[in-house]
Amino acid sequence: MKNIKFNLKTVMGILVAVFFILVCASFILSTYLERKVKQLDVPGFTLNVKTVKIKLLKQQVSLNEIELRDSLRLLNLNIKRIEIRDIHFFALLFKGNIGIDNLILQKPHIRIDTALFKSNLKGSSYTDNRTIDIASLKIRNATLLLVSSDTLMADTLYYTGFNININKLKQNGQPNTFSYQSTSFNRLQFSLQNGVFNFGKGLYAIKYNNLAYDSDKMKLNVDELNLLSLYSKYEMGRTTGFETDWFDFTFKDLELNTIRLKSLLSNTALVFSEGRIGNFQGEAFKDKRLPLPQKPDNKLPMTMLNALPIGLHCDSFFIDQAHIIYSERVDASDKAGTIYFKDLSARINHASTIDSLITKPTTMQAQARVMGEALLQADFNFPNKEYPKPYRAKGQMGSMPVRSFNPIIKQNAFVEANQGNIKNMAFDFTYNNDSSGGSLVFEYDDLKISILDKDDFSKKGVTSFIVNSFAVHNENLKNSKEFREGTIAFERNKKRSIFNYWWKSVLSGLKTIAIF
Repeated sequence: MKNIKFNLKTVMGILVAVFFILVCASFILSTYLERKVKQLDVPGFTLNVKTVKIKLLKQQVSLNEIELRDSLRLLNLNIKRIEIRDIHFFALLFKGNIGIDNLILQKPHIRIDTALFKSNLKGSSYTDNRTIDIASLKIRNATLLLVSSDTLMADTLYYTGFNININKLKQNGQPNTFSYQSTSFNRLQFSLQNGVFNFGKGLYAIKYNNLAYDSDKMKLNVDELNLLSLYSKYEMGRTTGFETDWFDFTFKDLELNTIRLKSLLSNTALVFSEGRIGNFQGEAFKDKRLPLPQKPDNKLPMTMLNALPIGLHCDSFFIDQAHIIYSERVDASDKAGTIYFKDLSARINHASTIDSLITKPTTMQAQARVMGEALLQADFNFPNKEYPKPYRAKGQMGSMPVRSFNPIIKQNAFVEANQGNIKNMAFDFTYNNDSSGGSLVFEYDDLKISILDKDDFSKKGVTSFIVNSFAVHNENLKNSKEFREGTIAFERNKKRSIFNYWWKSVLSGLKTIAIF
């Protein structure tokens, strides 16, 4: 009995001694590692860590107030706190591999100067072949600031807040579901908040409230995206000295479905099944009193698509409940002429630059109420690499009073429609990079117009009488012997947009019907 008690006391003593040794060793080693972390040398960079706490027995590490910056101060990273939980110390000490169950970065702020991409700043050429395995990586309340210091004052190019979750992140290990070079992971979730991207030499910006992506759901959602000019309508032209596009577009809802992340990582290609824009409100303006800038020719739609820096494939893209206003100011007008399209919807089918995924022609169907009245419906064909049919536009518009167009024709053509009714209009034309050609049917009756004085917009009675009597046909009806079909023939102005090309093609056909 005494031997049993002696042995029990011995064992307990040994355990207490071992525990004491472990605690002391843990404290000594933790203190040593904390000092080594604070003395870490990152080639080409300065690293400062305010406090480091390492708890070997609990397998936890925490770092506070971390700053990493390069010698030129082109890259600056500040992190409020880093928490590492359940770190596999033995694998790190004996095999050199890094295994972490939970890694959390709190309030990191990243500032990057674009000069960094042009500099000769280089870190160590050493390649780390160790295996890194992080079960869960979380980045919380982070911000990213991208600036350009090409001018005396650093200009903000991009700013956003963001959060990121990555599951089963591996480096140099057995690949997971998604892989990019030697890095792989099983799931990616991120959200961007209150982002601003300035472009076009500071003339325009893209803003968003929230952008969220989940690789499991294969879906991207954007809440209220704005594409806008940073100057007012007339300030834009005064700032540039040229005719410059002004616009303010708001997309209340935007989503991309069935995004193939693997294609994006491995082939630099954005592939998704369906996109949708809902509640789109847009306004565009041009001051045409200003000279055109010297600029490259505008590309046709498919040429523009194929010029994208990444591959793109979309089975279908929808636009719902859109309202668009377009206005332009011309010489001698006292204000801008305006045309608008209400209840616009569109569907784009099989837009792709990836040959292996092209199985059908690229088309678009669109409809809208012109000036909120007549329904305009149009079908468009676009040549893709597998179906190189010519560009084609075909459509029709229903009935409406001619005077509904006065807000645009009074200011831009100095013509006012006094009466007249459009019965029907139908067009069908093909086009290429240089010109368009086709046919147009335009039925109308009882047309009377007034020619306006460019100085005071008063009606020119004599001139109006001559025009109505000898220059303009006042009707064109199919049941009349004098019914005329129009011919579309237009030489493209390559400095203008595709919308201008379509409209001027239709206008060329209207002129052959309405004018003697």
